Amino acid sequence: GNRLNVQLLASIPAFLLVSFGTRVFFATLFSLRSRNFVVNLSSAHDKMTERLRNMEKCLLLSDKEEMDISNDVGNSYRKNEGSISETIATLSTLQLGEFVLHMHSYLVLMDYCSPPFPNKECDSIHAGLRQLLMQGNGATCQLSIRRQIALLHLVQKNHKDLLKSL
Repeated sequence: GNRLNVQLLASIPAFLLVSFGTRVFFATLFSLRSRNFVVNLSSAHDKMTERLRNMEKCLLLSDKEEMDISNDVGNSYRKNEGSISETIATLSTLQLGEFVLHMHSYLVLMDYCSPPFPNKECDSIHAGLRQLLMQGNGATCQLSIRRQIALLHLVQKNHKDLLKSL
């Protein structure tokens, strides 16, 4: 009886030591991985917000109009009644490179902060950003700048919820 009580009594400090040790280990690992990027989660969140704003600015400043889509009724009338012509603005090569660079910086910051940030929210943001880069053949798969901005606003909404979920 006495021996069992001593073993149980010895297991409590061991459990506390292991749980405290793992917390210290992961906190240290987080600080080592992110010391060049972030000081704490709120500064990381601020830097990530800045990257999202830069991405939105890239989309808003796009100036290359690449496609002209005509949606005609019955395919028999061109530029007549029943025909809607819409130009799809796209990013130039330089603008696309800058946009992808900001997106990559955002994702790197999010990945470095992913242990504290919930995986469900991070996966949702990853999916939204992947959809922003969706490219296709022809006009049916090409996302217009207007749609990309709308998708980016959804990502920004999910981004705001990151700190709330901690």
